[in-house]
Amino acid sequence: MAPLVLLVLVGCDPALRREGGAAEAPAPAGSPRLGREGESCARVADCLEPLRCVAAVCVPGATSTLAELHWAAASVAGETGESRADLYQKASAQYEADDLPVPAALLCEHGRFLLAHPEAQSGEQAARLLHRCVLGAAPGSALRREGLRDLARLAPRGLDPALLARTAPADTYLVNPPTPPPAERLDVEVARTTPAGDRGYGAFADLLGGARARPALLACHKENWLRTHQAQMSTTLPLKLRARLDDDEEYAGGTLEINAAPDDAAAACLRAGLAPLAAEFAKGGSSGSWQGTVTVTVRPSRQERP
Repeated sequence: MAPLVLLVLVGCDPALRREGGAAEAPAPAGSPRLGREGESCARVADCLEPLRCVAAVCVPGATSTLAELHWAAASVAGETGESRADLYQKASAQYEADDLPVPAALLCEHGRFLLAHPEAQSGEQAARLLHRCVLGAAPGSALRREGLRDLARLAPRGLDPALLARTAPADTYLVNPPTPPPAERLDVEVARTTPAGDRGYGAFADLLGGARARPALLACHKENWLRTHQAQMSTTLPLKLRARLDDDEEYAGGTLEINAAPDDAAAACLRAGLAPLAAEFAKGGSSGSWQGTVTVTVRPSRQERP
């Protein structure tokens, strides 16, 4: 009866059968767990097939030299003048053309690069790449943790964390309303980058750093965040006051111009938002004509920054 019972148990346990029906003994208790891609190793035998142990990390045994070249070229794109985004895409496409999985490290690097770009679509692409990276990285690995940190940076842009529990990439990730930094957690700093000798310059710089200018500055910071998703807004404003003197050569008013470069959207917003304050100030806030510059910075409060 004993051989019959053993035969029945082996036949009923799929874990004890090889493909083709031959019985296979289970791994002995306490046997070492073989490493996945990205996990540490000391020898080839520590990694799952077909991974190999290179520089103490389990890596794929097969690769694409051309894909690796595109990937390496992305890191020196600033020297060659090539498009870094295009090189990442070429590397991934070459891996796929060679019927090889795209390395998780490449997916994470590409996604992190896209995080620095303001376009809304780049956020979706970054989320998808980073999710694929996390799915491919070994649990507990540094690569997986970094990928998750980068995904967390997308939360204010509308990332739905529940989508990351999927075992396959989602169609869209930024499905929640964007949440700019709260106004009460922002600091305003006004630097006197090119001071003018007239007392009006200092007085207007103080005005910009005070409560009366704060609503306009915060409104422009919000607009800038929605456009660029950058926590800090900093721009330099050229100022020019044209004084009007009376018959006694005393200040009788004037116009205060806030200028902005054509391609500086943040400065253009500040110019429009601060125009009423500048017009009121010019009525009596100076003693003569002057010109100078200030640099306005709105950033998360110091206690909010790491």
